Amino acid sequence: MRFLVVGDIMCDTYVFGQVAGVSPEAPVPVLTGIEERRCLGGAANVAANLRALDCEVHLVGVVGDDGAGRHVREQLRAPGIASTVVVDAGRPTTEKTRIMARHRQLVRLDQESRKPLPAELVAQALAATDSVLPEVDGLICSDYDKGVCTPGLLQPLFHRARAAGLPVFVDPKARDFARYRGANVLTPNLAEVRHAMRNGPEPESSLPSAAEWLLRQTEAQALLVTRGEAGMSLFQPAEDPQHLSAHARDVFDVTGAGDTVIAAFAAAAVGGLSYAEAAWLANVAAGIVVGKAGTAVVHRDELEAQLPKRMGQTWRSNHERE
Repeated sequence: MRFLVVGDIMCDTYVFGQVAGVSPEAPVPVLTGIEERRCLGGAANVAANLRALDCEVHLVGVVGDDGAGRHVREQLRAPGIASTVVVDAGRPTTEKTRIMARHRQLVRLDQESRKPLPAELVAQALAATDSVLPEVDGLICSDYDKGVCTPGLLQPLFHRARAAGLPVFVDPKARDFARYRGANVLTPNLAEVRHAMRNGPEPESSLPSAAEWLLRQTEAQALLVTRGEAGMSLFQPAEDPQHLSAHARDVFDVTGAGDTVIAAFAAAAVGGLSYAEAAWLANVAAGIVVGKAGTAVVHRDELEAQLPKRMGQTWRSNHERE
């Protein structure tokens, strides 16, 4: 299976240290033995998760002309991930730096710009997708509301994807879900649903009512709402909601779990599973990834080990056919 991923590329940086005491300057810990690790984040982490599931990926996104951006481009040279990365000298690469000690996050430092992408860079990004769309089986948009997934980019992109007969999956962040009209599936978390409902007729409506309204607004076929330790809920027009309990045994780190969810769901749906089965598989994938430290991926063999026999046969046959 082959996917085009478009969206906000990030660099997730981890600084690990050991607590050596309390600073005499302020009531804060002093860390020694510092080690640093950088990982692909945002849309790039979606691409990495797809690759870990043995899908081929082409990633389109934007970075700044800085060290974090150069590191991202270097990491994207991994086999199986093609990329068209537009460099915008007018913005920094989105970088989230987490200071860690004793397996706990002490503080997070965010370097980012949320200004909309200039028209000329939108045109570059769209042009990069034109040659890729005829060669892929699905489109994923990873919107972290950092200025890349504007209506000016998404609507022409969705139109081209529909013309090519491709399913469109979106991990949304913007308050106005109208920009996602034309997508087949949306995978917001509960907070993002609540945020979007501030634009709705009943901001304090129940989750089923909110999902029904958002499905009408976006004309999507499915809404998969991730609810943290409460699991996930799948909503489809004219069907009863399906609620899935969280699959995680031990929660170590939830960073990037949404990236894993949309990657696993899209791979499952394009691979021939129903939306209900794809949601089940995405829930399993989320349970695996939150048990790992830092921004991480779920590999195909980890997921296949959890699949029921019939579902596994469909999943494997479609992978092998590719």
